[in-house]
Amino acid sequence: MQADAVKRREKIESYKKIVLENRRNDNDMVLEYCHKIIELADETGDEDALGFAYFYIGEVEYLTNSIDEMFGSMLNALRYLGNSGQWYLAARVYNVMGITSVSRGNTVAAMEYYMSGLYICEEHDVKSVQSSIELNLGYLYLDAGVYKEAEEYFLKAYNEYVRIPAEKRRNETLTMIYTNLATCHLLADELDKAKEYISKLKDECQASFCNMDYIYVECLEVRFHHICGDYESRDKIIDDVKRRLSGKVLIMDIFDDIYDFCNLMIEIDRLDVMQEIIEKLDEPIKKTQINNLKRKFITLKIKLYMKNGDKEACDGALISFFELSEKLEKDKQKMIASILHVRNSVDKMEDKQRVLEAEKLKLLEMSETDQLTGIANRYRLVQYAQASLERCKRERIPLSYEVLDIDYFKQYNDTYGHQVGDECIKAVAGILSDIQNDSIFAARYGGDEFVVIYVGMSVEEVVRTAEVLKRRVQELGSVYKGTGVDVGVTISQGICHCIPEEDSKDRDYLYSADIMLYNVKRKKRNGICVGDLSGKEIDY
Repeated sequence: MQADAVKRREKIESYKKIVLENRRNDNDMVLEYCHKIIELADETGDEDALGFAYFYIGEVEYLTNSIDEMFGSMLNALRYLGNSGQWYLAARVYNVMGITSVSRGNTVAAMEYYMSGLYICEEHDVKSVQSSIELNLGYLYLDAGVYKEAEEYFLKAYNEYVRIPAEKRRNETLTMIYTNLATCHLLADELDKAKEYISKLKDECQASFCNMDYIYVECLEVRFHHICGDYESRDKIIDDVKRRLSGKVLIMDIFDDIYDFCNLMIEIDRLDVMQEIIEKLDEPIKKTQINNLKRKFITLKIKLYMKNGDKEACDGALISFFELSEKLEKDKQKMIASILHVRNSVDKMEDKQRVLEAEKLKLLEMSETDQLTGIANRYRLVQYAQASLERCKRERIPLSYEVLDIDYFKQYNDTYGHQVGDECIKAVAGILSDIQNDSIFAARYGGDEFVVIYVGMSVEEVVRTAEVLKRRVQELGSVYKGTGVDVGVTISQGICHCIPEEDSKDRDYLYSADIMLYNVKRKKRNGICVGDLSGKEIDY
């Protein structure tokens, strides 16, 4: 049975590898292996594999403009991605759905998706997707004509981008950041700043431009040169945009740029360019499921037909415009339903995450806390000891270890029983807990033995604190019997105090403090002895 599970997991991992190797290159192969993953994962309820498969099916549907199907696949992916902790893919789901919502003309829905994705990125440190989402949020403000807020988001996107390890950066993200910053300044009539970012695009990004990148940037340059009155440069780039549109393009990603480009063509009376572009894009746009994109494309046709005086074609386009407007109303209803579904998914993810975080915190506390006394245990002591030693080395400040135990505890335990003995240990631990602060840490080492670590305190300060401990324990008022003496509970304390050297170890401090404790017990109990790392006693 176990062997079958291992084989199934190995198959799934091999199929995942095939998907990642062929995404964006061979859609049919990606779909084939994603469905194979789903078939295997359904048998065991493997949420990690299911989330992965539905996401990449959705990506193929996005790339092929099958938008309704894409939403269904991405919503399916969300059911599993959060539960399996695949926050990178979950954030990408929201980003893609936001981009699609913008294309559909629903900026409210887009904002909802982007903010959900941004929340995941911030909570789970998904820097690469965070940069993309902030870029897209900036675009929403840019489209609304709110340039200052748009620039702020673009700069946030840039700041997140540079925090991504160099080997994981996507150059197309930087291209989009610079392009949008340039556009932002251009529309705000800040031509010098726009020129600065256009130069950055050429200097830092152009070497790795794909055809789509050239279209983004060249549409921007055409507008820039037109505003600057450099019509020769403008017209040269116009011809280049026409040529590049004959290549492979993702219509949904470049449409807004082409839309603005075409409006400029009408403005400068380059109807020949406008006609050529409309002819090239007509068939791909007919195939898309995005009615808002289709409607915006028809507005370009209407403008062209009106300029050409083609009344018959214009009337036909107007009828199509109104038909699409009705379909858009139905699209809005679908979007509302999708948003409600997503909100529900987000709420469930957040609820599950809160439960998981609470459980992790509880387990952490249990692993680092002594169950009897409630103060730090030996495991936590080791962690703190190592960290404090490194700090004291770095800052060249004193470090002190105190080892203490309860005098005659074995006789006390034997006489009164383990329950009473436990109460005595808890009482001493309570006093240790009271004195803790940023410079003093206490832990139970084992049995009736405790360790106190003092960071950055002088030997005089350490001894004064040790004296307070000694006095407060005596004030507990418990009485030993069967020991030959009749005194209250007392403790013996051994302390090692020194500024650590580069080769000093935490165990050296513990060993020296233990020797000092032995010296106390050898002379008389209920005392304090202080020494350095070499084991030599210090007068205080």
